Amino acid sequence: MQTLPVAVIGGGPVGLAAAVHLLARGIEPVVLESGPSVGTATRAWGHVMMFSQWRYNVDKAARALLEQHGWAPPDDDAYPTGRQLAEQYLEPLAALPEIAPRIRLNARVTAIARAGVGKVRTTAREAAPPMAPLSSNSPKPACSSPA
Repeated sequence: MQTLPVAVIGGGPVGLAAAVHLLARGIEPVVLESGPSVGTATRAWGHVMMFSQWRYNVDKAARALLEQHGWAPPDDDAYPTGRQLAEQYLEPLAALPEIAPRIRLNARVTAIARAGVGKVRTTAREAAPPMAPLSSNSPKPACSSPA
């Protein structure tokens, strides 16, 4: 079986941090974000100040990768708004050469199923790799991830 990327559903703080952690372990991720940019959900409440400081909203591995590329972190004690989180953390992280080619925007996951297996009982169904079919506005018709 060929090596398949791990599908990370969502290009917000958790999804992008997951991609960084996967890369650090030598695992190929693909980040599937349903919106037109990373942090789409965060931007929806962009005017609202978060109840936790920057120090609790920036993943340590993501911070290290950003700093390798010259990122200057915000004040750890400040409270960002959703917009600031998206613009000062998620956008720079998503733009890094390690992350950018692995992000698929406007990629709505419509289901998760096993590759080549229907929903009825199939012998060895659990051994088939999961598939994440995407909506028609996605740049790729489907994304696979290892079981």
